[in-house]
Amino acid sequence: MRKNTVKSIIYALILMTLAGCSAVQDGYVSDVITYRRNPQIVQSGVLTMSVVPELNGTSQPITFSIEAVKDSTGKETDALTKDVDLNVWTQAYNYQTDTTLALVMAKRTVAKMPIATLNKRSGQFSFTEASSMLPANSKYSFDVKMQNIAGEKIFKDVFTCQLQTVLYEVFRMQDNTVVDDASLRFDSYIANPTYTVQHIDRTPTTNNPNTITFIITDKYGNPFNPKAGEIIKRGGRQSFSDFANFGPAVYSETSMTFTYPFTPFPLGTNFMGSYDCFYRIPGRYIDVDGVDASTGEDRAPKSRNVNPIFAFRFYLSGDWIVTLKLPDVTRLTN
Repeated sequence: MRKNTVKSIIYALILMTLAGCSAVQDGYVSDVITYRRNPQIVQSGVLTMSVVPELNGTSQPITFSIEAVKDSTGKETDALTKDVDLNVWTQAYNYQTDTTLALVMAKRTVAKMPIATLNKRSGQFSFTEASSMLPANSKYSFDVKMQNIAGEKIFKDVFTCQLQTVLYEVFRMQDNTVVDDASLRFDSYIANPTYTVQHIDRTPTTNNPNTITFIITDKYGNPFNPKAGEIIKRGGRQSFSDFANFGPAVYSETSMTFTYPFTPFPLGTNFMGSYDCFYRIPGRYIDVDGVDASTGEDRAPKSRNVNPIFAFRFYLSGDWIVTLKLPDVTRLTN
């Protein structure tokens, strides 16, 4: 009798345990994902990458996909997800050896791909240079599907992008002085150049290609004369002509003009990963203002060169006119 009672208790405990158990779910998929940079500014015509989303503990591995794209009115559009023609590089550009348009074009081909893609593993968005085909300042929202072992969820309007037209970028703008051509002692206490940029929109032709013109002036707006050697290349460092080597540069009494085939231009960086251009105005053509506060040394006329350094990249075809003004420098005319 006692034995039967013990068995009954054991069976009851087993049944209670089984009744209280449920299958353990494999993985977890969150109800929320977040793109911290949202809206994402996409510079028109410039390769742009988003940040990866914060997944709030969602189990890996994960697969992401674009479910829908909507314009600013909420209407679905395939403008960013359909294949379009895009000129791509098949080999790395080298500004020192790719010195003709034929050599450049041999490294480029036309590929068909969408403007926007979503990395299926990381959830990171990419926008190609073909974003220049989209209307200026347009805005789009994305529905994203996220899948893992626990299931799938669609996040409506979880990511947005805003197109922004960028005409050009300035990566560096400075100058310095040096005692003489042989000196290695540079002084950077003179003020950096100021600049203005003008763009003339037009369609280039074979006989009338795109141009970029640089004018360098003193503090009064008097242009230096490249034709007469008042602006020269700085030793063995690269100048803009090293990037714009597709046609002869034109040096006039007031400016330096270069041609270029297409944008963005320069087509690529130098071996240091920059667009830096180095020039020199010999000291015999200038008077540098003031006194060096750190040494008390007078900046005497005709004693110091000035070395303008600048780095631009242009994103629209047509003609560009860039004027740099040196605030602490006066041009000498005799």
